[in-house]
Amino acid sequence: MIRSRIAAALFLVLCAAGTAQAAPHANRAGAAPQSSQAQVNGIVSAIVDDLWAENDEHWHHGDYPRIIALDRIIVGADPKFVECYATGAWLMESLGNLNDAEAFYQMGARNNPKDAYASYNLGTFYFHTLKDYKAAALVLRKGVLKKGADINDWKTLAHAYERAGDINSSVKTWKAIKAHWPDGLAVEHNLTRVVSIQKSDAKANRISLPGPPPLP
Repeated sequence: MIRSRIAAALFLVLCAAGTAQAAPHANRAGAAPQSSQAQVNGIVSAIVDDLWAENDEHWHHGDYPRIIALDRIIVGADPKFVECYATGAWLMESLGNLNDAEAFYQMGARNNPKDAYASYNLGTFYFHTLKDYKAAALVLRKGVLKKGADINDWKTLAHAYERAGDINSSVKTWKAIKAHWPDGLAVEHNLTRVVSIQKSDAKANRISLPGPPPLP
């Protein structure tokens, strides 16, 4: 059933797209256009909704490879579907396909350059999965400036700086967090802790990365 709906929808997309391309010529001839880009977008959206709903069915059956395949199709139709990159890449991680997961997370960030969540997903992949804290810090540093960034993005950036060996930048980040979110959970504790490291062990600051940007 789902395949027939998708096939029919794809046929309508092609027809609508062809009509939309022909519309300028029809307008010059005085005829009213038969379709519009809005109609095409609506049809594509319906296809994406159907595929996403099918993903839910496969999830309950544990068919993760099929979900991943559908996720690739979904983001091909809707590159702004950030949640789809997150779930698809997470399943790739679960199956041990770390190269594919990294590429999918990167695609999500690349296709959504203004979305903090897409950058956060990539940054936390580097942090938690690959343990590449330098890469995590560099991705998260850009992400905290994007739409939707919150205290969790900044906290993860501070931890990434610390794990990467840039204690000075970690201290600066926790100070910025405290100034902006004075009642944030565990902020005072972490700030006190990294300041203590900074004061007691000069060698702890092993590298120097681009420091935290100013909070917007």
